[in-house]
Amino acid sequence: MSLYSRIVPYITLGYPDMETTNQFIQLCYRLGIKTIEIGVPFSDPMADGPVIQSAGDYARKKGIHFGSLEDLVIQPDKADHYIMTYANLFLHRGPEKTFTWLQSMGYQGAIIPDANFGVDSALTVDKKKDFALVSFISTTTDDHRIIEIARQAQGFIYAVSSPNVTGKSVDTFDAIESKITLAKQHTRTPINIGFGIKDAAAVRRALNVADGAIIGTALIQCINADASTSQNLKAMEDYLITLSDS
Repeated sequence: MSLYSRIVPYITLGYPDMETTNQFIQLCYRLGIKTIEIGVPFSDPMADGPVIQSAGDYARKKGIHFGSLEDLVIQPDKADHYIMTYANLFLHRGPEKTFTWLQSMGYQGAIIPDANFGVDSALTVDKKKDFALVSFISTTTDDHRIIEIARQAQGFIYAVSSPNVTGKSVDTFDAIESKITLAKQHTRTPINIGFGIKDAAAVRRALNVADGAIIGTALIQCINADASTSQNLKAMEDYLITLSDS
């Protein structure tokens, strides 16, 4: 299995422009990446660190919004594509209507950090639809809830490596490893680790514990809003290549 097939990149929609986002998606296909997260900018992104918040603010000021996804060209046969954003955007548009819209464009599912699926969330999807709502586990999730999440998991399980916001480096995954081990006993759904993975060494540690490593902040940092699309794509590709040292 190619290393790239186990790397899950996160890119902010429309940062610094839609052309860069579209070209990055194509880069992912060429590298053999199989899961892609596309973040839709939101005004109050509680889980995002300063780098991703800044990228989202930049995109929003340029007019990027949920509907801008219609300007993104994706190929569902090349990779699974997940939207990552916050609950209010779905509630405002109507959850079922929005899930149907996303599915019609080829998206595999949604990652919504402030939704607690299966407990108190107003966001549900018709089980007849092949559209995943990704659940989170963390170091503070109790074992009973871990088992419940694992048994109902859709798409993949997002394992949060630390209680910090995105972008904070993580030296070890020991704290989340026992939670992942427990979840794996109750599901065949892939488990991907996110938050704080920045270099080849961190990717290697993550992949010793989980099925995939989510890369967000470090990838966004490769982008210079004043650079050309080709320059930014080269910077992102060069960075992703460094992860192959894993």
